[in-house]
Amino acid sequence: MSTVLNQIRSGNVWTATLIDAERRIEITTMDKKRFHSYWSEVGDQGLKLDNELGKAMPPGGYTVVVPKRWGWFSLWGAAGYQGCTSGCNTGAFRAVQDEPRTPHDLH
Repeated sequence: MSTVLNQIRSGNVWTATLIDAERRIEITTMDKKRFHSYWSEVGDQGLKLDNELGKAMPPGGYTVVVPKRWGWFSLWGAAGYQGCTSGCNTGAFRAVQDEPRTPHDLH
């Protein structure tokens, strides 16, 4: 996880995907290297990763994949919509609910 966070914080991430159900993050760096890591069920590390990506604004954007049902069991729940509100306009954030969705679908 520290390698992934260092890549994000250094601005070296081209694109990223957070997969809520698997508690996994996948990144592709500017030099096309790929990394992945997992986070534990305890704490809010998924949300922290989401916040770090929001700050970093990867040029290729980032995606959050959530379960088909939004709700209390998802780390993001309604926060997925809130995170998209500021990022959708820049194209930096896309929420995915089992299949790609457009920013328009989220508003």
